Amino acid sequence: MKKKKKQLVFSLAFFPLLFAGISAVSTGYAYATEEQAVAEAELLTMEKAIMYVQHANQEVATAKLDAENAGINGRLTLGQLRGIPAEEIDSLQLAQQKYVTKAQSEMNTRITSIYAQALDADVRYRAILSYYDLLNAYKAREWKKHRFQRTLELVQSASASTGPKRLASDRLQAEVRANGAQAELAFAQLNWEAEKIKQNEFLGVAADKEWRFSEEEGVAPELPVKIEDAIESTKIHKFAVQQRKEEMQIAQLGVSMISQYSALSTFPGKMARNNLEKAEIALETTVRSALFELYAAFQRYEDGKQLVQVSRKGMDLATNYYEEKVKQYRQGGISLNEALQAEQDLADQETLYVAAIHDFNKNYAKFQ
Repeated sequence: MKKKKKQLVFSLAFFPLLFAGISAVSTGYAYATEEQAVAEAELLTMEKAIMYVQHANQEVATAKLDAENAGINGRLTLGQLRGIPAEEIDSLQLAQQKYVTKAQSEMNTRITSIYAQALDADVRYRAILSYYDLLNAYKAREWKKHRFQRTLELVQSASASTGPKRLASDRLQAEVRANGAQAELAFAQLNWEAEKIKQNEFLGVAADKEWRFSEEEGVAPELPVKIEDAIESTKIHKFAVQQRKEEMQIAQLGVSMISQYSALSTFPGKMARNNLEKAEIALETTVRSALFELYAAFQRYEDGKQLVQVSRKGMDLATNYYEEKVKQYRQGGISLNEALQAEQDLADQETLYVAAIHDFNKNYAKFQ
C-alpha cells in the first residue's frame, strides 16, 4: 500500500451521512497534515510495547516476591532440620522428616524461582501479541482508507467518462460502491478504537493514547530458532517439564528412604514405587504434549508463511487487473460493472492479505 501524503480522520458528522450522496460523504471527513498526525501519535514498536507491559504488569513482581518468600521459608526449614542430626536417624519417620521435608522445601524454592522466570517470558509473549493486535487493527483501517480513496476515484472516472458504454447510472453506481467502502472504513475505525482502548489498558497507558506504526508489515522470513534447538530447549527449560522433573525427584527420594530405612516389600514401599511410576508417566506425558504443541506451532508457521506469500501475490495480481480495467473503462472499452467487479475482487484480496499477515504474526510470536 502506497504511503499517502494526508491521513483521513473521522468527525462526529460522519455517521449520519453513511447513506447520503457522495458529495455529503466527503464532508464526513476532515484532513490533517502528516506533521499533525505524527505530533499526536507515538510510534509503537514491538520493543517499546514489551517495555510498556513489563513496566505496567505486576504479575512478575508478585511472582518474584513469592520466590523470595520461598527462599526465606527454605532457609527457615533448613535451620529447623539441623536439629535432627544425621547420625541419630534410625527410623523411616525421622528420615522422611529430615530428608523429604528438606527436598520438598528446596523444590518449592526452585519451582517458584523458575515460575517467575517463565511468567516473565509469558508477559513478554503477551506484549508481542498485544503489539500485533494493535498493528492488525491499524493496518486494517489503513487498507480501508486506501479502498475508500480508490472508490472516490471511480466516482470521478464515472463522472468524467463519455465513452460509448457509459450509462447514465454510472455515477450513481460508483457512489453506491464508495458509500459501501465508507461504511467498511467506519467499522474499521470503530474496531481500531476498541482495540486501542483494550490494548492501552494492558500497555499501562492512557485509554485515549494514539499510536502510529512504521510502513513495514512486520513479517519475518525466517524463525529465530531451529526446530532441533527448540525441541531440546522444550525438554529442558519448559516450566511444566521442570515441575514434573522436580516431582519425580521427590518420588524417587521417597523410594530411597523406604529402601534404606525399611523395605520396599512393605505396603508403604509399594505405594512409594507406584508414586514414582506415576511421576514418570506424568513427566513423559508432559514432554510429549509440549513437543506436539511445538511441532504444531512450527507447522502453523510454515503454512502461514505460504499463505502470506500466496495472498500477497493474489493482491498484486488483483491490483494490476483492477488498474487495467479502470484504464479500459476510462477509454470507453468496457462498462463500469466490469471495473466495479475488479475493484471488489481487489478489496477481497486485500482483506485476505491483512488476515494472513495477522495470523502469521501471532504464530511467529511464539518463537520471539
